[in-house]
Formats: sequence, C-alpha cells, structure tokens
Amino acid sequence: MVMEAKSTAQEDAFDIKAGLLRTDAIVQLAISARNLMLTHGLLAAYTIGIYGDMIRIARFDHACAVASSAFSI
Repeated sequence: MVMEAKSTAQEDAFDIKAGLLRTDAIVQLAISARNLMLTHGLLAAYTIGIYGDMIRIARFDHACAVASSAFSI
C-alpha cells in the first residue's frame, strides 16, 4: 500500500477541478504502485491519499487506475 498525505483538500491529486495541474502527483503515485506490483509480484496495488480532512482510495493495476470519490473523516 502507498500512502500520500497533504495538508489541505485543495492538493487532492485526483480532483477533477484541478485538471492537468496535478498530473505530477498522479504519476508519482502510479510509479510507487508499479514498483510495489513489480517487487512483490502483485496484480494490483492500493494507494490512500489523505488531503486535509478528505481521504481518497485508488487502485492501480497493470492496465489502469480507479479512484474513489473523496470522503471526509
């Protein structure tokens, strides 16, 4: 599992309103997930993003990524 923590909800990498502004954060999460899958022979890897008081779970596999909608803690 990969975890990413940011101080505010505006730094959410998967926020649709951000558009292409935060692609670097998504690429970094994808690289970390890919490294986990390769190293441990996994079929999928999960990432948890903590953005202020919001959490988002993303599942990466060899073909794509699926992110949940953000929910508040």
